[in-house]
Amino acid sequence: MKNPPSFPAILLALSLSLLLVLAPTPAKAWAGNRPVLSALVKGKAKIIGWNGYIQGAEPGRVLEVGEIIETDESASALLTYPDGSRALLGPGTRFEVKAKIEGVETNELTKGSVRGIIKKTDRKNIRHHYLFRNRAAVMGVRGTDFVMSFDGVKSDTRVLEGLVEVAGDENSLARGAGAPVKGGEWLASSPELDTPSTSVQTFDPNLYSRELDGRSMSPETYGLDPNHPFDGDPESWGITRIQETRWARFRIASSYLFQKNTVGWNYTGEVSWNPQVRVLNRLGLVGQLTVFPLRLGEPRRWVLCRRAGLGARLSLNSVIAGEAGGGIENWDRYTNEGPFAFANLILGASNPRSPVRALVLGMSYYNRKGAVPDPTVVYRVGLEF
Repeated sequence: MKNPPSFPAILLALSLSLLLVLAPTPAKAWAGNRPVLSALVKGKAKIIGWNGYIQGAEPGRVLEVGEIIETDESASALLTYPDGSRALLGPGTRFEVKAKIEGVETNELTKGSVRGIIKKTDRKNIRHHYLFRNRAAVMGVRGTDFVMSFDGVKSDTRVLEGLVEVAGDENSLARGAGAPVKGGEWLASSPELDTPSTSVQTFDPNLYSRELDGRSMSPETYGLDPNHPFDGDPESWGITRIQETRWARFRIASSYLFQKNTVGWNYTGEVSWNPQVRVLNRLGLVGQLTVFPLRLGEPRRWVLCRRAGLGARLSLNSVIAGEAGGGIENWDRYTNEGPFAFANLILGASNPRSPVRALVLGMSYYNRKGAVPDPTVVYRVGLEF
């Protein structure tokens, strides 16, 4: 029987397809649609996850939905959003990244201060494309330079340039009942006090800017041009691609199966559900539930095969992630002694901004029992959504 192509040969043949999937996207797009911790000044910060995990915050860290970044009393941090907008977190700040819904970035300030240098949007169908809120107020932004502070009871909003709207809740803001606050004005809010426009007061932006310098909340703190704060992304952008928790991770793959001296080779297709839970910074656990048809026996007959497995997923860099794990398979009547074990190795190259999330290459190896005793190798190529 003619020898099947080797796994390295298959990888080489697919390299051009890999480049077509990935090449058009600029490097900074690998952060997907999530903000990145671009810089950390002086002290330390930590990330608190939705499931309670705590880890040290390092530049290059992608902040996923529901994660909280908390700076200590001497640290300040710079977050950069996909459109180039920035959030400068002051010392002693706790800031949560919320979901982006219909193009609107939503964030919550639990305590401390955040300075938003928000890039203007050209979209005409939305009133605000950024929301910043705390327990006392919610602010809608289209493009401006502002500072929001919250001490647990009172909220203070100051605008250095541009215009924002402040209301007590999202519903009031959506119907246009918020108080407009423009450059050189500030507004205090609390849960017990509504925020009518008559409560807006003025302040000296120059004096306040010097105060922000002392709190490490100015663009110069991070080496940015104060006149062009959207330019000059720090070199740390996209260094680390943190694999997010994803329950809806599906793969559609074609497989090439080679069985030594027994059934020879065969082609098949696979549909797989691969939920993933992030455990640590770059490391996650990924499950595998797969079904696929296969022709076996003499004469050949179609059977429905099932596979279940568990593995570890490691983010190697901003593009490539690898998986390794094992599990069991069942080939119906051709599995005489029950399910048999396998080990697999999977390599994925991802483009989060594409509907096709990744091109996946994989290989599995196992010894079969019962009717099909010889070692088997399965090569896979597929797409992940």
